[in-house]
Amino acid sequence: MDDDAHAGPRARARSRLDRALANLAAGSGSVVFLTGEFGIGRTELVRAAVRSARSLAVAWDGSPPAGDEPVGPWSRAAASLADGHDILDTLLDHDTIASTASDRWRWRSELVAQLRRRSGEGPILFVLEDLDRAHPASMDLLRWLAPQLSSMPVGVVATIVSTPAGRTQRADLDRLGEVVALSGLTPAELGPVLDDAAGTPVAAEVAAVVHRRTSGNPRFAAELVRDLADADALMDHQAAGRLVPGTVHDRVDEHLAGLTDPARAIVDAAAALGTSGPAWLLGAVGDRATDETGGEAGPAAPVVPDLLRQVGDAWWFTHEVVRDAVLVRVHPSRRARIGGAAATILLETADEARAADDPDRAVELLRRAGDVVPGGQPDRSLRARVLVELGEALQATGDGAGARTAHAAAARAARGADPVLLARAALGLGSGPSGFEVPLLDRSQLDLLEEALAAMPATESAWEARLRARLAVALTYGDEEERRLALADRAVELARTCGDPGVLAACLAARCDVRAGPEHSEERAAAATEIIALARGRDRLVELLGLRLRIVARLEQGDLAAAESDMDAFAHESDRLGDPMVAWYPPLWRAARHLLYGHAAEADRRLQEAIRIGQRAGSTNAAQLTATLHWWAPIEQRAVEDFAAQLDQLDDMPPVPWVRVALALGFAELGRANAAVVQLDAVTESLAAQPQDSEWLPMLAQVAHVVGIVGAHPIAETARALLLPYRHRHVVEGIGAVMLGSVERPLGVLAAALGDRHAAAQHFAAAEAANRRLGGAALVARTLRDAGAALDDPVLLEEAAAVYDEIGWERRLAEVRDRARALGGATGGTRAARVVAPHGTFRREADGWAVGWQGATAHVRDVKGLHDLARLLDRPGRDVPALDLVTADAGPGEQANADVRAAPGDLGPVLDDEARRAYRARLAELERDVQTSRDTNDPVAMERAVRERDALVDALTEAYGLGGRPRRAGEGAERARTTVTSRIRDAIARVSEADPALGRHLDNAIRTGRMCSYRPEMPVEWER
Repeated sequence: MDDDAHAGPRARARSRLDRALANLAAGSGSVVFLTGEFGIGRTELVRAAVRSARSLAVAWDGSPPAGDEPVGPWSRAAASLADGHDILDTLLDHDTIASTASDRWRWRSELVAQLRRRSGEGPILFVLEDLDRAHPASMDLLRWLAPQLSSMPVGVVATIVSTPAGRTQRADLDRLGEVVALSGLTPAELGPVLDDAAGTPVAAEVAAVVHRRTSGNPRFAAELVRDLADADALMDHQAAGRLVPGTVHDRVDEHLAGLTDPARAIVDAAAALGTSGPAWLLGAVGDRATDETGGEAGPAAPVVPDLLRQVGDAWWFTHEVVRDAVLVRVHPSRRARIGGAAATILLETADEARAADDPDRAVELLRRAGDVVPGGQPDRSLRARVLVELGEALQATGDGAGARTAHAAAARAARGADPVLLARAALGLGSGPSGFEVPLLDRSQLDLLEEALAAMPATESAWEARLRARLAVALTYGDEEERRLALADRAVELARTCGDPGVLAACLAARCDVRAGPEHSEERAAAATEIIALARGRDRLVELLGLRLRIVARLEQGDLAAAESDMDAFAHESDRLGDPMVAWYPPLWRAARHLLYGHAAEADRRLQEAIRIGQRAGSTNAAQLTATLHWWAPIEQRAVEDFAAQLDQLDDMPPVPWVRVALALGFAELGRANAAVVQLDAVTESLAAQPQDSEWLPMLAQVAHVVGIVGAHPIAETARALLLPYRHRHVVEGIGAVMLGSVERPLGVLAAALGDRHAAAQHFAAAEAANRRLGGAALVARTLRDAGAALDDPVLLEEAAAVYDEIGWERRLAEVRDRARALGGATGGTRAARVVAPHGTFRREADGWAVGWQGATAHVRDVKGLHDLARLLDRPGRDVPALDLVTADAGPGEQANADVRAAPGDLGPVLDDEARRAYRARLAELERDVQTSRDTNDPVAMERAVRERDALVDALTEAYGLGGRPRRAGEGAERARTTVTSRIRDAIARVSEADPALGRHLDNAIRTGRMCSYRPEMPVEWER
């Protein structure tokens, strides 16, 4: 291994030169070329090597070469030898005797003879400085001598500027001898040079700045330090970052003076763009400047010795101080024009990168644009645009903190310059245009949104809509619920008039957020479906937002199958998008489902996956929602030691009602009943006044949870009254983080605590039926456990124990079995005898109908459809022909209904043969599409095909009767079907207005068609 392998670059160069001189001293000459830029220390290195060498006669004059002297460097070097007169005389004869080829041959032979004679007395070293600047004859002579030097003790060390513009190319040098290229000194090598130049040790921080600005060029660095010393600024690293040595200014002037105007324009542009950059950008800036001035295009990046270099696709200035020296020679207005042109080009290229789904490339381009864009007027709008787009690109890569910083800077640049860019910055300060994860209670975001909204002109309705929508979301948890609703409603109104699907989708999403309570679940589901349709094929992130909103709505409605379909579609699209800000949702939802099913280990594995992805994304939502599941999982399994550690986190939160309720739940689960009661006491009076937001229903369910543990409490009556209208809903914690099942379960707990065992039994029976439909074993077990505990029913507790045993939740198993034994075991009879059927009212009165569900009663005006419903309620589970319902409703002599039975005239089939063939062909295509999308794991395409297939099947069902016979438009049975269907649906709508719970029951249980029926999920006791 080379002994110099671990030495610094300057030490290695010196070692190579020392070896060449040692070989020369031993009788073998050679050529060594020392290359490097001006000031790099070539001469100093030779001088140090010569001082260390012994037994060498050194021929070295050191004067600058003159281009008109053919062999000037040689002759001046020979003149410096005390006994080199014969060699000098021969060299001086070059002009007179080297006119022809034969003369040159004789002259060279004579010179070699003189060199051999003189070197016989001792080795000779010729030092030829700046050979690249000398007359070509000097290099020609070296080419001729080089092959002969190894046979005599004559050596040559030549210094050459290492730039491609020099007359001597590297390939030529390699053929003649050894090339030693000198680069800048390392910081360690430069330190002594700086200390010597300053006359005192130079501070490390200042030395680092000097090294960076000079790239270790010892001459530039020493002069810079001397300038600092003269200015009494040796300790000022900022001054070191500003000063440019006079030698650098001189060299820059010398080089710029020899450039053509186009080349000078490119060098000026390079200085305005920075110390380095891509050649394509410099070329594009040059082309644009040429187009504007009408001049001749110059090179993309001219190579200027000791100033500007290019290799491949990149250019750079040799030193930061060189770039600064060029920059001060460029007028400020020209700098601004160059920076603006470059920023515009970079913006255009970044747009292309984003369109190609390459956000990392867009960020790189926009960062460079931010470095070059001018900051003053009239360029503030351009700077704001660069920063806004940088923020949006950073958001797309998952760098939320970087995006926020960029948008804050964009807002400062846009303020007073461009209201639209100010709006974009305000929106970006949160979560970008989509609003996927908006920071809440963020004062800086709120202030900027208010400022942008106030500055927005009336002509920019789309941006006003976006700002209003975002402000409505950002004000969550504040005290401005009425304003939030007004903002969201006005935003949707503006969005529907501006004609931009993206704006409308964002505004609909905001209104869903404002109307997050259980009363608006269907409205949110419909809006989410519209958002998905608006965004599909345009904006994947907004489409995912729509899916997320619909998932929550469907879970609230207890439609887990539909929600899971949306979850699968979300996972598919988020994988395609590749944004970690949304990638954590699918594993979180999978964890929630596994907990629902009782698969605790798999739920925890998926939860940890969601936590990892969320942390990588820096998502606040991920932190909150994974914490929610991490909170509930040990509660469900009674792993109190895992749960207790999380309770302390609530102590640092403001004592708002939902936090107090969560504390109460935690204390109750830990057996601290008195502490739980204290927290319930604190929220009892204010509970009814709480806004119906996304936390409202889960908070009330938690109240019931606590009451079920600590016993009767005054809050139970208020909570029950608030929950009753939403008994048909399901409790969803967070954005699907935990599924707690039907509201009927907490209602059962509260009813039992209030002493209403009959109502409690009805609630629990309905809860069990609803939760079984979800297919979640753990949730069914919990429902049975709560019912058994509330009703002191050992049979229910034993059934809960059986489920807990199957899913392996041993602590809950032990708990419910202990309670069942305390109640005397399962000896009280079968559960079927204990379940109380739901109770309904459907009674004809003199002025209409009394209708109601579970004890509530309302009045409905008489219509024919109510008679139809009454007859179906009297025959549960039986099919009743629609024709019979029409006939039964006709009194004696009512010819209208008789006409239905008579059915005059045949108007032909509802569908003709051609239409039937088309329907069937399309149905076959859709079946193939469903299978293909299932095989290719494309849930989005499968959902689309299934929806169209089901709609087509419904249409065919309407067109065909029993046995597959085509319905005929004039048949009596067909006319009866349409008549009865219409009036039954009208009657159910009227009932729903009077008693929504009864309306939902009828809507789910009534079947219409040629055969009509009432098919409830469980027997109902009707008051008729």
